[in-house]
Amino acid sequence: MPLPRSKRRITMEAVGSPEYWVEFRVITGMKFDDVKRLFGDAKEDAPPDEYIYDLFKNLVIDWNLPEEEGGDVMPLPREQSSSVGKLPNSYVSYLVQEMSEDTGVPDTENLDEIS
Repeated sequence: MPLPRSKRRITMEAVGSPEYWVEFRVITGMKFDDVKRLFGDAKEDAPPDEYIYDLFKNLVIDWNLPEEEGGDVMPLPREQSSSVGKLPNSYVSYLVQEMSEDTGVPDTENLDEIS
């Protein structure tokens, strides 16, 4: 059985911008220690917007997203977190959905049910 993929590159075609793309880490394919390192300091009671900024900062590897049509590519979220706030809401919603997508890994919360 092959290991799960650790990164993914998608276009923004689903939100009407096929010329733009984002490459990000796939949580289910990351090594356990890397996930702990990335999210170990996350606060459980953090506001949802703080979680989204952290998600982008920790998972986005590369992108070609500009602040405005024809403009320069914005800095990556790990370099400048304010880049996330400059994205259209439809982009943020789409990317959060894609980065949080279930990749077919079984739910390990109730292992008794499958053993």
